[in-house]
Amino acid sequence: MSERRYFWGSLAALLVAVPAAIALRGYDSALAWRANQELYPLIAEPGKPVRYGGAEWRIEGLYQLVGQDKKSAYILAEFEAKIDDPAAFAAGACQIALTDRGEKRWSPQFLPPYEVRKARPSIDERTTCGGATIKPVKAGETVKMAEIFRAPSEITKFDLAISQATLRPSYLILR
Repeated sequence: MSERRYFWGSLAALLVAVPAAIALRGYDSALAWRANQELYPLIAEPGKPVRYGGAEWRIEGLYQLVGQDKKSAYILAEFEAKIDDPAAFAAGACQIALTDRGEKRWSPQFLPPYEVRKARPSIDERTTCGGATIKPVKAGETVKMAEIFRAPSEITKFDLAISQATLRPSYLILR
């Protein structure tokens, strides 16, 4: 009789403990997922700076250079950040993407292609978004950055999406 009682008691405990463990683990996973998503955009109007992540961000220009195949284009994004709070600026890794004001996103190219460097030699003087958060900066300093993307040439309206890991789920849209 005692074995039967232990069996049913253990089974009842498993029926409670397993779903509770799954729910708890799922809740933690959902919180981690939400923390890594870009959910709340902070949109900057064209030509106007906006504060985000310890700096005032401003886009200088988005330039489209049609590639050799005529179906794709290199998009050169030049932007700057005037640092207000160096600690907040360097706190999180900068992630950047080019968007078509819809669902499509493009990641930056690792190295600038020859065509872009030939058309805009000044790109070599600028750092990338990720590189800017690594080097030490001072308050009041302006960091000039550039990123290169490859996208279909028929798309004409682009936005620049910038996010820092410590500030997610909010992110910045530069138009």
